Amino acid sequence: MTANQRVQQDVRCEADELCAVVIRYFGGTLLGKGGLVRAYSSSVSTALEQAQFLETKVFGLYQIQADYSLAGKVEAYLHAKGAGDLQTDYGASALFTFTSLEDPSKEIADKFSGAITVTKLSDISREC
Repeated sequence: MTANQRVQQDVRCEADELCAVVIRYFGGTLLGKGGLVRAYSSSVSTALEQAQFLETKVFGLYQIQADYSLAGKVEAYLHAKGAGDLQTDYGASALFTFTSLEDPSKEIADKFSGAITVTKLSDISREC
């Protein structure tokens, strides 16, 4: 715990929770307390500068069931809107399953004049 307080002072970042572990292999050179503090805090600062921080976002998992006559238009619309994880199953009708950050129900109902409906299946949390 030689550099604990100094490292805590140097750590000013956007992370909610952070754990830093510095391992120093002794190569025969005694750094002393000041040298250890500088080496440890420098290591942590460098790691934080290079780190990529992720944010947790909640996506809705949606499903659309459409007649084959609308399937091409629905699929094109979903691609244009950037629907994630798009899966299409063709059975008695076309079934589209996808993720979206925003609820597309109203916009899709307006776009397709109420001919299709959107069902929300669940919420999915992902780190982005």
